[in-house]
Amino acid sequence: MLQMGGRSRVRHGRIIIRARAGDGLIMPPGSRRSRAEAANKQAFRGLCIPLPKETVAQAWRGIGPVHLRGDTAAHATLLGLVRLLYAEIEGGSRLLSRPSVSEGWINLLVEAVAQAAETAVLGGRGEPVRRAAQLVQQAEDAIQADLAEIASPTDLALRCGVSLRTLQAAFAAERGHSPQAALNLMRLHAVRRSLADRAGPDTVTEAYGDCGVNHHSRFSAAYKRQFGEYPSETLKNR
Repeated sequence: MLQMGGRSRVRHGRIIIRARAGDGLIMPPGSRRSRAEAANKQAFRGLCIPLPKETVAQAWRGIGPVHLRGDTAAHATLLGLVRLLYAEIEGGSRLLSRPSVSEGWINLLVEAVAQAAETAVLGGRGEPVRRAAQLVQQAEDAIQADLAEIASPTDLALRCGVSLRTLQAAFAAERGHSPQAALNLMRLHAVRRSLADRAGPDTVTEAYGDCGVNHHSRFSAAYKRQFGEYPSETLKNR
């Protein structure tokens, strides 16, 4: 929704956002209803543009409403597109009735919404909707649940529904290291737990396979640096 005039108060569950003329609001897809009402009993004007739920659900997974004030490049771009579309509608453009043109507008808006969502993940100015800590926790939960299948930070970013750059920024802010370092560390500890478990695998190679280790010699050296012994020694001393 683009706030065209006046002030409004928008409720989405327990979240309340107060907007003024020139601001924008992106409401997440889903069954929960959002309610916009005039603030201070004064009238307001807003332009609402619905987008197909299936086209934005991936980018918006786990994210709440976003208040756009134009204070980041992504937010300013989205607001600019909405204003341009409004001008086309007000001008009575017949091009918008063409399927190719309307589809092009939808694609532009969806891409801009996705970029705005990524910016909102890390908070920034305005109401943060999903802080870096929550994204990092989601990533670490994904690693724990499916360590053998997540081969790279790119895979991890896809699981979390964000870009690699956003995931890297979140880990840098919360952990002081990269997603790759997090994968390496969690994989090291998973292998150690597996080798130390008396009911665990009978060989180091089997433990590696269970934990998604691809480069055995490199991993063994990292294991030695981390724990002061080689994986084979951990297995021998279980």
